[in-house]
Amino acid sequence: MNPDDPKYEQKMEARLKEWSSEIEKIRERAEASPEAIKAYCMDRVGTLQTMQRNGFARLRELRQSGDDAWEEIRSDLDSHWDEMRRVFAEVYKKLDSE
Repeated sequence: MNPDDPKYEQKMEARLKEWSSEIEKIRERAEASPEAIKAYCMDRVGTLQTMQRNGFARLRELRQSGDDAWEEIRSDLDSHWDEMRRVFAEVYKKLDSE
């Protein structure tokens, strides 16, 4: 097992949990937005929730993996994190454009 496992795992788990409050903030702002923006944002909320669940699943895989798979799964998680940040940025940009 990689010696950095606990630090990385804890950091990623904290990020995934933080996303719950960010998703809720988006949902609240979307509810008060014009219908077109609301529809877009609520669709993206579903996407973000799915991505969050997938992130938790990959984190479980990481915790159960051996040294050989650890780096590959960690790389996947890092990419997943980057994609979620991109989606969050898109949604906030849309919300801020109203």
